[in-house]
Amino acid sequence: MTIKRFPPVKQILGMVDDRKSLPKQADIGDAYYEETSGLLWVWDAENDRWHELGLWARHGGVMNLAGAATAAVAAATGGTARGEKGAAGTAGKDGAPGRDGAPGKDGLNGKDGAPGKDGAPGKNGLDGKHGADGKDGLDGKPGA
Repeated sequence: MTIKRFPPVKQILGMVDDRKSLPKQADIGDAYYEETSGLLWVWDAENDRWHELGLWARHGGVMNLAGAATAAVAAATGGTARGEKGAAGTAGKDGAPGRDGAPGKDGLNGKDGAPGKDGAPGKNGLDGKHGADGKDGLDGKPGA
């Protein structure tokens, strides 16, 4: 038995109607699923062409995209399509800070505060200036 080398499947980008619908080039491991025929097309950057993986022949009938992805990964890695989990990857870097949001609406007015304490008594004021002398009074009536 000979083993045919198959490119790795990194991401399934979508579904196509047929081979003619595939892009002229892609990144290594990019894949498209042809649902009507059950073919998974995987880009092989080394040979600069699309490889087909006939999933229906191995799995009995055309399957949906999720089944195709599982089967393709299993076929490309030599594993099985049982859904076993791999080891957790390392955490990614924090993203850049986001932009500030728009200002919010003004809040409601608060309640009136309690009355304040009486202040200290003030100092006595200065005496005012003397006023001007008044007019002379009228002469009185002659005496008897």
